[in-house]
Amino acid sequence: SHAEGIRTNIWYAVTSVWRGSDLLDSNLNKLPAYYAFDFAEDMLNQSWFKRHLGDYPKYKGLEFERSDKNIWILWSTSLDDPDGDGYGDILPVTITLPSTPSKVYTVIGNEVTNFSGTTLQLTAEPVYIVWDK
Repeated sequence: SHAEGIRTNIWYAVTSVWRGSDLLDSNLNKLPAYYAFDFAEDMLNQSWFKRHLGDYPKYKGLEFERSDKNIWILWSTSLDDPDGDGYGDILPVTITLPSTPSKVYTVIGNEVTNFSGTTLQLTAEPVYIVWDK
């Protein structure tokens, strides 16, 4: 929503079972969607959308900028579709970043440490790539 210029993002279902989008379980414990929503707020607060990233095949991405850092959000869209019906599994894609990032985080805010230099493997789960200014 931030990349599209939407000023407000409302999450309608705090507890739900629709596609793992519930923020809390029936005992009001935080679930992964809660952490993803919270981390996105922390990372993108005071940022502005720069562009859609289309530099690499088989994945999608968004670029944001803050006064103190540049942020890319990337995920694989490479589809294993043996039947040609548009359904299948998302395949991992290995990419080379333009420079070594300061940090890489999972969608829920855990630091990714299993990459080297500028080589990074993307899956269907978005990652945040951060370069400090």
